[in-house]
Amino acid sequence: MQDLKAAMRDQARERLEKMPAAERVAASRQARALLTAQPVWNRAQSVLMFAPLPKELDVWPLLAEALAAGKRVALPRFEPDLKSYAIRQIQNAETDLLVAECPEIGTASQGRTEAEALANLQEATDLYLESFPQAIRKPAAIHTFELAHG
Repeated sequence: MQDLKAAMRDQARERLEKMPAAERVAASRQARALLTAQPVWNRAQSVLMFAPLPKELDVWPLLAEALAAGKRVALPRFEPDLKSYAIRQIQNAETDLLVAECPEIGTASQGRTEAEALANLQEATDLYLESFPQAIRKPAAIHTFELAHG
């Protein structure tokens, strides 16, 4: 069963990576609409979300929608001391969360501060590579810049 799940995840990841950005935006919108039309979504009092990577379906708008609807919303958070994930409730989509990602490996994590997000990302990536050493990819070119808002 685990092998089947892994193969399905790999197949879905491959299709998403090949999908043009505009198509991914439309597919994300369609997936969110399909989910929010489900009675189980409307009845849910609590929702466990995930932090999507850039080439995955964008579910971030659901976080704000769920909070606005009065649902309890949580994200998995890596706990370095325990080397496992715990559930962290999000109460404010604007101020509760910073997301850090490692595009070379495909891991992501979050924290209340930049330092915490980066520390959690490092631990998550280390743990992931212990389980999947074949995931090491060619380094990506990453550029940073600052924007001034006037």
